[in-house]
Amino acid sequence: MSTVPTQLAITGLGRAGKFHLQSLRQTHDAVAVCVYDIDQAKSKSIAIRENCASAESALEAIGRDDVDA
Repeated sequence: MSTVPTQLAITGLGRAGKFHLQSLRQTHDAVAVCVYDIDQAKSKSIAIRENCASAESALEAIGRDDVDA
């Protein structure tokens, strides 16, 4: 039986945010669907690398319809 992974928004892409993204790559239970950082260049770059969306604000990231947590 397969389950649908929990879809996450990661806000803040500093040391902890990068650690969370690395952890997500090692599980099938959750996936990042959107990232946000105050540094928009970093946010867009990481979104491309992680194959997910980049938000322009934390509220936009967590308010997306496809974000579970």
